[in-house]
Amino acid sequence: LSVVTPTHFAGTNGHPSTHPSTSTPASSLAMRPSKGRSNSNNNSEREIAHTQNGSPTAQDDRPIVPVIEGHPHVTRWLTSIHQRGPAAVVDILQEPEINPCLLLHILVKYQATFAVTDAIVLACSAYLSTATSRKGIDEGQLNFSITTLCLSGCFNVTSRALLAAAPHWNRLQSLDLSCLAWAVSDELLLQCARYCASLQALNISGCSSLTDVAVTAIAAGSQLRSFSAAACRLLTDSALEALSSQCTMLRIINLSHNPYLSNRGCCLLLAHCPHLSQIVLDRCVRLTDVFLLRAAELKELRALSVAGCPYISDAGCSALSTGACGGMLQSLDFSYCRSLL
Repeated sequence: LSVVTPTHFAGTNGHPSTHPSTSTPASSLAMRPSKGRSNSNNNSEREIAHTQNGSPTAQDDRPIVPVIEGHPHVTRWLTSIHQRGPAAVVDILQEPEINPCLLLHILVKYQATFAVTDAIVLACSAYLSTATSRKGIDEGQLNFSITTLCLSGCFNVTSRALLAAAPHWNRLQSLDLSCLAWAVSDELLLQCARYCASLQALNISGCSSLTDVAVTAIAAGSQLRSFSAAACRLLTDSALEALSSQCTMLRIINLSHNPYLSNRGCCLLLAHCPHLSQIVLDRCVRLTDVFLLRAAELKELRALSVAGCPYISDAGCSALSTGACGGMLQSLDFSYCRSLL
């Protein structure tokens, strides 16, 4: 058993993220793969700095543009976007046989979210609506999937574009809308509930205006296995009641920094979702040892984080060590639980 920090649960493909990622300003753009999104094949990507004559140099302090074997168009896209900003995206979208979903994936992967605008969101949605009639795409080391859409921290995207795009998301299995508080509303989640019946992973962390209405709708209209709603501070136990009754196959959940969640809702979720393997409830300040007593009964629990929960005590820790999950837990975070001796 190891004690980990909440960032070990971070992810952008719908997996829990205690600290939702923030967008990178254009002024600090480095065009490097985001942590957690880089390919495991280290030989497939090289980063070089270009001089005026195109040769690499270690002294060049300008932003690095990646060179990806087999995908020279990606390097060209990123170079153009670095030089011209969002205006370059408009021209790229006019290229023949362009796959806007791949372009969006590249912009997020290489921390160029400043260039993601309504135009590319709408283009992606139009592409998704006809994706099944297109030839399969093998993008190799780019780790690209047509069933995944990540808009985390794309601060130039508006609510109007998202509402227009949602009806085309019916084939999505993973959707990341984290850190889009100004654009993600209950209305949008109601649209997702209506059209995203295949959705298995959803990340809405940091979307602080969402209420129980949105979560109740999405729970009833999807097949969630992974759900992240950290810092959605208006959520209450009613949202957990909906998840527990509709999403019994949940395996990963992050509800950190939600002050209105209590033992009642969290224990109800555990009782109806026996396959939970990763749970993050940092700074859910109403939780007590009662929750840990119930969590100890989860046979598939592998990772638990309740950092900053002031009423967690030694009694709860002991229950975990002797419960059904005790021998299987791989990571546990009790940091800043001030009642622990």
